[in-house]
Amino acid sequence: MYRTLALGAVALCLASCTASRMDNVVQDMTTSSTVVIPQSSSTPTPALTGTATITPSSTRTPTATSLPTSTPTRTRTPIATPENCGPGTIVYINDDAGFGDAVFLACADGSHRQKIISESSMLPEGWRIHDLAVSGDGQRIAFSANNLVEEESEGGIYVLNLHDRSVVEVYTGTGAFRDIDWSSDGGYVVYIRGESSDEGYYNNIEALHIDSRVVSQLVDGLVELGAAEDSVEYYASRPAWSPGGDRILYLAFREYYASWPDITGHVVSITCDQQAHQCQVRNASELDWAQYRVQLFWADGGSLIISVSVTGAENLVTIERRDTSGTLYDATTLDGESLGIAQSATFALSSDGHFLAINPYGGRFYLLDLNTEELLDLSGTHLADAPQFDWMP
Repeated sequence: MYRTLALGAVALCLASCTASRMDNVVQDMTTSSTVVIPQSSSTPTPALTGTATITPSSTRTPTATSLPTSTPTRTRTPIATPENCGPGTIVYINDDAGFGDAVFLACADGSHRQKIISESSMLPEGWRIHDLAVSGDGQRIAFSANNLVEEESEGGIYVLNLHDRSVVEVYTGTGAFRDIDWSSDGGYVVYIRGESSDEGYYNNIEALHIDSRVVSQLVDGLVELGAAEDSVEYYASRPAWSPGGDRILYLAFREYYASWPDITGHVVSITCDQQAHQCQVRNASELDWAQYRVQLFWADGGSLIISVSVTGAENLVTIERRDTSGTLYDATTLDGESLGIAQSATFALSSDGHFLAINPYGGRFYLLDLNTEELLDLSGTHLADAPQFDWMP
């Protein structure tokens, strides 16, 4: 899921829970032919449970307008059908008992952990995973990865098929690759590619068709870098493909010589040719309400945008739900200072839009129920300090 935006600097069950202790044994999937994917059940979302529950200071903005509703576009195609996995399942990267990093899967409460694959067995020597994203059908995981050995910047996109744990090198090239996300139909991924020139450092946003390997540039970072006077750095960040497949959200950080930096939210409307597999931008606009956010998410089938900001000396965390026109529906606030949440924290929204996973680093990890505002502290689990993570659909 690494370079994170910060103000003034470039900072962002298996089988059901049974009484058998052996169900919780971490399995090395390199010796097992079955990957068991925990899925949320079709029953209503259960309340979070845990030993340490923190009640955040929260404000809700009342409104007479009902939340828009729509039919989710993601389909559920489970590999296995466990009874329940609490609020959901998370795929993440973490240390493999001192043997380098590995990709793991666990219930969102930290239980029933499985090792899917070791990083060293899926990437060339000297390469490291930077970010990951789970496809909408839950069958594949896309990774952005980079070569940390060679002096020349080099990276690429890899795809892991969960049904047989096979790994495909889809695309490699120059630059630093990060911040990856799938299109809703699973045909494309969007990602950031960082490059540098005499003018400064900049990021491009690119779309890659998985089968044909055709790459389309959606945001030209060099053009954006030169578009503002005294601009010395331009970082696009966290592109998110809409459930409908026709829009991409992203954040942009711009550093200047003699003034404060800007962090702005943007949305581009795109069209992808299903024959040529190329994507083109139809129009682009800035979200005038999305200043100094650290992450943006699509929700409710693309009719809502959930934004996260971390501001002030007290690191006040604000999570807002707005429609695509910017109308505010509600907001939740957390005391980031007491929870250790700073602008460098990372976040991931569950596919149903109900839960926000928060990793502030420093051995901490939280789940926030956006409906009840209950905050579950999972800092004692293997999820703590997982640098990159995403939800299973």
